[in-house]
Amino acid sequence: MNNDRHVGLGTGLGLDVDLDTDVARHPQRVSGVSADLEQAFAVLRQLRELAGDPSAAQDDERVYDFSIRWGTLLSGRLERLAHYAARGELTREQAERYQALRSRLRDAAPLAERLDLAGPGVVPHLTLPGSPRP
Repeated sequence: MNNDRHVGLGTGLGLDVDLDTDVARHPQRVSGVSADLEQAFAVLRQLRELAGDPSAAQDDERVYDFSIRWGTLLSGRLERLAHYAARGELTREQAERYQALRSRLRDAAPLAERLDLAGPGVVPHLTLPGSPRP
């Protein structure tokens, strides 16, 4: 299998797919994936805003309310996206956005830690054509 076309979760789960084969095999969009991606990027923007505002970051009520959205992202939407990515059911555009999302989540880990939120350290790895291998 050509490594440039390989999708692996990188979590030891043994879930690997070939992007060219699987994107062609699943040409239809999975319902809700684009909405999941939009919501995930919105939550990341909210994290940056909250962590960047010292008075808001000290407001326990605001942080708690945000922690619910953050937890939903980590334990719901990301797992769903990882599932469809592993099965090769994301379109190429969705897979690229998912890759960008995971990169931004890794970058946002210190902000989450600053607010005493769970870190996004379990975000799986997806290799897209032309992407450098980690």
